[in-house]
Amino acid sequence: EPLDTFTLGTKSFAITAVDGAGNQNSKSIIYYVRYPLFTFLPPIKTDGSSVFKLGSAVPVKFQLRDGNDNFVTNAVAKLYLAKIEKGVPTHEIEAVASGKANVGNLFRYSSDGNLYTFELATENLTVGSWRLRIELDDGTSKYVSISLK
Repeated sequence: EPLDTFTLGTKSFAITAVDGAGNQNSKSIIYYVRYPLFTFLPPIKTDGSSVFKLGSAVPVKFQLRDGNDNFVTNAVAKLYLAKIEKGVPTHEIEAVASGKANVGNLFRYSSDGNLYTFELATENLTVGSWRLRIELDDGTSKYVSISLK
């Protein structure tokens, strides 16, 4: 039976071996199917050097590609953030969108540019560094830091 590498998530398969004396042993193997290519897009820089004005809407954008280098258009992604104090992220909160383009803390997909976008509202945040976490429906999270001044 072929391995399922086309649908996301945690998968498993079993291997059974029999030696020359007829002894049998089985082993269950767990594997994960994830998005192979994730790319943050400007204006956010992956090195954490992005600085935005407190009160502005910060466009958080990324692209996903599959193993064949095709754009993934149906991912579910959510945005969370945590204030960084003394180098350590504090309590994580759901991101709030600026305007009505996003629902809750969900990213929206745009075929114009093949990207996922979230307009992060910053008026209820504070000056300083913030860690953004994008939670993907493949069970992984991607992190980047920004500063608000």
